[in-house]
Amino acid sequence: MNKTINVSVVLCFVLIFILSCNRPKSNQSVVPLVDTISPPIAKGTFIGMLKDDSVFVSSQTIENDWQTNIIVYLGNLVLYKESDKNLFHISRSNTKIIQLNTKDVAYILLTQVDVPATDKWLILKVDNKQVIDTYIVIKQIFKDMDNDGFFEIGGREFTDAACIDCDSIYYSPFKIFKLNQTFEFDSVLSKELTIRLYGTFLGFDYNDTILKEQDSFDSLSIFPKDLHP
Repeated sequence: MNKTINVSVVLCFVLIFILSCNRPKSNQSVVPLVDTISPPIAKGTFIGMLKDDSVFVSSQTIENDWQTNIIVYLGNLVLYKESDKNLFHISRSNTKIIQLNTKDVAYILLTQVDVPATDKWLILKVDNKQVIDTYIVIKQIFKDMDNDGFFEIGGREFTDAACIDCDSIYYSPFKIFKLNQTFEFDSVLSKELTIRLYGTFLGFDYNDTILKEQDSFDSLSIFPKDLHP
């Protein structure tokens, strides 16, 4: 009796094995397990792309929504870290990325707060994913003014009026720069704009000379209406 049961059990296992071997194969291929962990992303404000890399700025927000302790990331690479605890406006509208068509040179422009004076551009010159130089420029003009394919930036520091209800102000010349392969001071254009404003040119240093403006900044005919950043 026991031998009969044992034989039956063995035959059952054999039958199950045969059926499993002859089972029709599925048309679905086996999907291998993949790593679903996302790559690390730099924390902060996304301000644009530099070639194939995202540019982020992390910061500490303080009063008036100003930011300090900024760190600029290119992808996951720390591109620049502010060590002077200056104040900034960090947003898409207050930042610009200029990628030149030649080589790997680019410029990243960040708005630096300079109360009570005029806000400035903090300019990072980037070459081959490294900051090779930094500049501070008045934030007023941002335009290819001579249509040569390169942006001109800069402006003049606004000065206090010397009297009430008059157009006399302390002399403050324009200082215009070109974002080329090299960061160039355009002395010719700077002098021309200063003369258009005051009717004279007294050099590129601020001084305490009081002059009457020949025309307002916004109405100078050389400036198109979309001149300001």
